[in-house]
Amino acid sequence: MIDITWIQLVVAVVIPLIVGVITKEVTSAGVKAVVLAAVSAISGIATAYINSKGVVSEAALQEAVTYFIVAVGSYYGFLKPTGAAAAVQSKTSNFGI
Repeated sequence: MIDITWIQLVVAVVIPLIVGVITKEVTSAGVKAVVLAAVSAISGIATAYINSKGVVSEAALQEAVTYFIVAVGSYYGFLKPTGAAAAVQSKTSNFGI
């Protein structure tokens, strides 16, 4: 069986790309940060829900913060320098807010 920690890591690294699909290139950095926080919160709540078999507790907030930190780190440390984030945004330029 796959360990949930690896799934969390993969999801957290992919979150900035999801934000790139949801937003347009011309969207302000502030709006992108809010969307990133919202997607991180949704991911954190979902993970806490899955881990606790249907009960959402304070772990959801901890998971959301973890997702946000890893997502921001992966964006600035990996996705932005390699051009992956820009490529996703340019390919989905007609979609999003």
